[in-house]
Amino acid sequence: MQAALTAWTQAIQTQAGNALSAVILYGSAARKESLDKYSDLNLLVVLKQADLEQMAEIDEATRKHLRGLRASLVFWAEAELKRAWDVFALEFADIQASHQCLLGKDPFRGRRADKKNLRFQLEFELRSKLLALRSNWLRFRNDRQALELYLRQAGKSLAYLIRQGQAVFPKLKALPPQAWQELTRLRESNVRPGKPELKRMFLALHEALSGAVRIIDAA
Repeated sequence: MQAALTAWTQAIQTQAGNALSAVILYGSAARKESLDKYSDLNLLVVLKQADLEQMAEIDEATRKHLRGLRASLVFWAEAELKRAWDVFALEFADIQASHQCLLGKDPFRGRRADKKNLRFQLEFELRSKLLALRSNWLRFRNDRQALELYLRQAGKSLAYLIRQGQAVFPKLKALPPQAWQELTRLRESNVRPGKPELKRMFLALHEALSGAVRIIDAA
């Protein structure tokens, strides 16, 4: 992966030239959690201006270097990124905590997400997950396969939100960790729980998520 990333970085610098402001690597690769071809390779490309034709040309000219990798490119205009810290507080705080500036001037250096914006976004995300959880309980409560699939998929996004929240709101660490741990084990193993066990996990998740919302709401 590292060789491909180096080749891609050189190619995008050549292709974009002075239009390029910065290239940021973030996510698991930036945290060096995993560097194999199955890892997500999250790349944030910052241009001086948002030009769709230019973005397409950059992508077409450099994509070959990322072939076979699970690469995701996100394009930002420089001014847009500077003004978006209020609505992407969680995402930018996560990137800021662990990223690598591969090219240009690091747009995350010296910036800090406002705690008020972090709380608003976190509460919105958690309340949305809670409402979705209730709707899916009504849909799937008698379908073992659907229950399992939903819990497997929900686990990753919920774990991300709770981890982000704990970094800013220490009281979230007081939540019973069992519900989150069970979701992680379910997602990372080949265990196939029965319907009663899945229902119990669903109910435990609902209680933990409700508790998280109450803590954030009171912050």
